[in-house]
Amino acid sequence: MDKRVEELKNYLDFKIGYYYHDSYYNSWFWTNISMPINLALTISTALIAAQATSTGNFLSEHDYMVLSFATMILTTVNSYFKPQLKSMDSNVVLTKWVELGYKLDSLLFENKTSEELYKDYKDLFIDMHKQASSQSNNRNFLTSWWHYALRKLYGAKTENWIKGPLSGFKKVVTTEQSRKDIVIEMAEIKE
Repeated sequence: MDKRVEELKNYLDFKIGYYYHDSYYNSWFWTNISMPINLALTISTALIAAQATSTGNFLSEHDYMVLSFATMILTTVNSYFKPQLKSMDSNVVLTKWVELGYKLDSLLFENKTSEELYKDYKDLFIDMHKQASSQSNNRNFLTSWWHYALRKLYGAKTENWIKGPLSGFKKVVTTEQSRKDIVIEMAEIKE
């Protein structure tokens, strides 16, 4: 493989892996914030409604006031930060990074010349930068800090898309001939 093709592939491997992990942590954060808030709001609203419609004292007056105040605070936080929307947006962004990673994976098994591979990697490079620039408003301090801390703890090399945590396993494709054999076998399976 041509040196410039290899360098571009390694760059894409690192950047797609980096943005995938960044999006994963962002998605994980907002999903784990939104679900408990929404569950707490549902339960507290149901308890307040039960108290308002019951003829007896379902809750004491003090408990009712505390629950009402807590529901008001949770509703304000939920309305201002919109964690459910951020969770859904983060999952969409994460899915787009997975798609780019799969495109990178599929290029590894392409039986093409170096020029053709370079063109395909360059197209993927352009798609990657479009995706990276479109998600710049989807970050926050907490998830960026958490991502940075985990990179320092586990090392930046573990974030690569292809050469990530499982890179210690031996590659199945070791020679150009075995790569061609796999492409032929894959074509036969599709037929």
